[in-house]
Amino acid sequence: MGHNQKVKQDQKRQLFIGIVLLVVLIGGGGILQNLFQQRSQVKGQFLSAEGVPRSSYQLEVADEPDEQSKGLMFRKSLAPLSGMIFIYKNDEIQSFWMKNTFISLDMIFVDGNKRVVGILPSVPILNEEPRQVDKPSRYVIELAAGEAAKAGIQVGDRLEF
Repeated sequence: MGHNQKVKQDQKRQLFIGIVLLVVLIGGGGILQNLFQQRSQVKGQFLSAEGVPRSSYQLEVADEPDEQSKGLMFRKSLAPLSGMIFIYKNDEIQSFWMKNTFISLDMIFVDGNKRVVGILPSVPILNEEPRQVDKPSRYVIELAAGEAAKAGIQVGDRLEF
């Protein structure tokens, strides 16, 4: 290879690297940020309607649309006594699906007064069927399947976080 060919090849390589870096900085910055940014967490505890404490959970907060659309997708496991809380601005009928979700979950729907208004136990994995309850909610908590029954969580219970 002649000197001029080598120089041109080096210039093309440098241009390619520059373009890749530019794409990462402009369009892919969110990808890098997601890799290094840990979601905020809250401790949530359920109390019976009479105020008797039930289990407490460490909950990842999903309060932004991109976090809410991803949820617990692609995860293969969930740590004991942990889950995710989806926080919405208003009480509305919330609908979820299990697309790309490999963990069977209990979904607990909680209204703006922090009262449990519905529970969907052991929601089947890897499907796009909408799942919801018939009462408006502002918060939805996802726990490992069977956890709601194990903790005795019931409609009418209160959530503190």
